[in-house]
Amino acid sequence: MLRTILLFGLLANASTLAGQSPVINLSYFGVLGTHPGLKIGLAWPVASWPGEDGDAGLSQLIAGPSLIVYFHRRNHLGLGLQAELGFRHRRPAGFQLETMAGVGVLRAWRPERMYDFDRAADGPPRHWSGQSFFLKTVSLGLGGRVGNRHGDDRWLLKPTLLHTRPYATASHFNIAIDAAFQFQ
Repeated sequence: MLRTILLFGLLANASTLAGQSPVINLSYFGVLGTHPGLKIGLAWPVASWPGEDGDAGLSQLIAGPSLIVYFHRRNHLGLGLQAELGFRHRRPAGFQLETMAGVGVLRAWRPERMYDFDRAADGPPRHWSGQSFFLKTVSLGLGGRVGNRHGDDRWLLKPTLLHTRPYATASHFNIAIDAAFQFQ
């Protein structure tokens, strides 16, 4: 957790030094496609270079934090915070390819009542118990420009693979759909 917080601080400091405004990413984030959620992220260009041989496309190495919230009905509420690093290529005609990898923490809360059983005393029920996970994500996104040819607003569809390790004992893989709108 401390490493994630330090990484967020380094990313914020690097973006301030670069003087570039971040790309804001708002998206529907559906775990397994059925558990609705929201993902809010920022991405700063760490390095940029133009395309080769007269290609006016732009390639960028990007990094930034993201916050994930999703709801699994009758099971749990998930809240995740992660740092992401990725590559983005934008073509002049509007096509965009983006791949990202992230690490962070996911906390899942269960809304049902949980009881601690103790023979010596009757304790009150605990509400909203849950567990924390080490979260890793990998995504590949395809998208395009929204509106006129000169705008910077973009849509993006990113299937995402989530890998969680509860209590560092077992591995769980899930698939999420990330349908995003990006603007600056």
